[in-house]
Amino acid sequence: MTKIGKQSEKCSKCLDWELILPNELMQFPAPKDYPDDETLTNGKLNPSTITYASLCAAAAKSHNHIVSEKWKPKHAKAFLSVAGWNGQAKDNWGPT
Repeated sequence: MTKIGKQSEKCSKCLDWELILPNELMQFPAPKDYPDDETLTNGKLNPSTITYASLCAAAAKSHNHIVSEKWKPKHAKAFLSVAGWNGQAKDNWGPT
């Protein structure tokens, strides 16, 4: 956001340190094996804030989708990686 006097303008060509608001410039490609049903229509992802609650929700979603056979373990591991799980925790989680 650029401040000009008392007026603020949004810049569509840069992020200007605005990392919380949705912006197409922040989107990034989904990693290999990431579940297609979790991406945006353009196949990309938006960044998100990692919290304890979001980590728990990602684990629960991954578990439920594996049990229901909607995802394979490789899809859950890619999902957990983007959700913020570290390598060792994600790699040792669930079935192989």
